[in-house]
Amino acid sequence: MKIISLGTKQQGGIDSVIKAYEEDGFYATNVQHIRIATHHGDNKWKDALRFPMACSKIVFQLLSTKFSIVHAHMSYKGSFWRKLICLLLAKACGAKTIIHLHGSEFKDFYQHSSRFTQYWIRWLVRHCDQFVVLSQGWADYIKSISGVSATVIPNYIKVRPSIAIERKTKDLLFLGALIDRKGIFDLAHACAALTDKSFTLHICGAGDKQQAFTDLIAQLGIDDKIVMHGWIDTEQKQQLLKSCTALVLPSYNEGLPMVILEAMAYKLPIVSTTVGAIPEVLKDRDSALLYAPGDIESLSQKLSQLLASPSLQRQLSERAFVIYQDYTPEKVLPNLGAVYENLYSS
Repeated sequence: MKIISLGTKQQGGIDSVIKAYEEDGFYATNVQHIRIATHHGDNKWKDALRFPMACSKIVFQLLSTKFSIVHAHMSYKGSFWRKLICLLLAKACGAKTIIHLHGSEFKDFYQHSSRFTQYWIRWLVRHCDQFVVLSQGWADYIKSISGVSATVIPNYIKVRPSIAIERKTKDLLFLGALIDRKGIFDLAHACAALTDKSFTLHICGAGDKQQAFTDLIAQLGIDDKIVMHGWIDTEQKQQLLKSCTALVLPSYNEGLPMVILEAMAYKLPIVSTTVGAIPEVLKDRDSALLYAPGDIESLSQKLSQLLASPSLQRQLSERAFVIYQDYTPEKVLPNLGAVYENLYSS
């Protein structure tokens, strides 16, 4: 059986998921796995040339094997249109197809699209052999627009061995792209409103709002409290997950973000918005501190409460770690393996 994984190689959730499948040995036995990048995100003109090349590679691989499964990891906008073309190519070559939805803004994309685009979105959902989502809430939404019962396979995190956790007292951590959707400006205003100015905020990521964010923290007079790391490697990320006091995710849209699972696995307390599948997994004041997106006052209050209470930090992290046990490779990967086997035997 040949599995052809399609998706972006741009830093972020989809790339992390595909790499995790590879690194954790999911494709090591009885499967020939090939990854084809349909997008890199570094240059739109280069990507315009790369996609036709990726399509030719897909067709070549499909025609050279008797049975193949195309496992396409999709978000929204351009990713949707690329995966639609890939699905059509796969069907023309007689391959089985899986569309794996990761896009945090997919609902907005569908709701604000033309009737023409909505038709093709529904067509894709109905005509792939298996449609996979990250949570039950996403499965309910997909069924509401298409009538299709999607398969729920959440993301997972594998904690690497020899984790020595040494928490600092008031270090906050943000991991993600510096874009509007991630709520980074809300985070800056919330930190500026903290009465206790002994905190440090670590910003890990880059994006089109990086300069605007840098300008804002200077205007707010907290630039000396912010450490801008840029994109960091795995070792640096693990070190921050082990040493910081809390993860902050002020996003306006998410699916089931990998960074939330990472924080749970590393027993790092979480402050997050109630978006996507997050409130399905975590409960406010039980396993995390949750608030409505855009509520800067609430975010500031929750950060203040958490930084001032080591007992609350311990409670949230311990309870979230228990929940994390359902998001390990041992729990999640057999479900994906079952999808492959069902398609192979059908």
